[in-house]
Amino acid sequence: TRRLIESDTIRNRAAAKRSPVVRASSRRSTTPGHTLQADGWGTATESVVDGSSYAMGLINEATTFGYQASTRLHTSAKWIVFSKRVILAERALGHDVRIIKVDMGSDLCSEEYRDAMLDLNVLVQVAPRHGHEFVGLMECTNDSRTRAAEAMCERARKGPGFLIPARLYAGVLANHKQATPMPWRTAAQRRMTRSELHTGVRTSLTHRPLYTVGTEVLVLEDKQTRGPYGSTERPRSTVGMLIGAEENCYLVLRGGRVYRPRHVQPTNELAM
Repeated sequence: TRRLIESDTIRNRAAAKRSPVVRASSRRSTTPGHTLQADGWGTATESVVDGSSYAMGLINEATTFGYQASTRLHTSAKWIVFSKRVILAERALGHDVRIIKVDMGSDLCSEEYRDAMLDLNVLVQVAPRHGHEFVGLMECTNDSRTRAAEAMCERARKGPGFLIPARLYAGVLANHKQATPMPWRTAAQRRMTRSELHTGVRTSLTHRPLYTVGTEVLVLEDKQTRGPYGSTERPRSTVGMLIGAEENCYLVLRGGRVYRPRHVQPTNELAM
């Protein structure tokens, strides 16, 4: 985290001093769900899927499992709705959320947001000015999601309108990949994905093949409209574009609508 922050030219210009500033991340909680970090990303080009241009993110410090959502407007009210949904999801898993760490962003350090979280018995801790290392885990997560999204869009030759969906997909991919092995985890936990480590359950998406955003995929038609095997008059499938995934399905853009098939067949890519 320290090396990433030190290499950020924008922050270096904003916080330049005569001598280099030693930056280190704040101490992280080792209790799942106890402490979350929040940060946003944007504003970007409007998404071709839903017109959103901003991404909200919350990450669990102990398990590094991330939550994210896209929105057209980033306001305290939007963050409150998103944070409440995450807190309820954490409590459904038996996690007791006590702290949310935020930076000096106006949406997150507002009195409106802090009061709403206090109603849920959650304390909002605000970073000092230019103290980006206070939410260093979320900063690094935002950076890795953006780099992964840019790589997928470049690979698929898609424009900036696909960056927001690609970032959301990158977050899903990270949740279903092996977490960084930390010294306090057991040998079995070090082999788990972030999702399994966080929920205790290995989701079906962990076993499914995953493809990059923009992959051309075939989706079977409904049984009522699907033609017989080998038919050219009544095709059995239509072509769509993969734009993401959820816990038990893929997200496919087809004809301006988003479909959620459980299985897809790529035509121009191999599994990652």
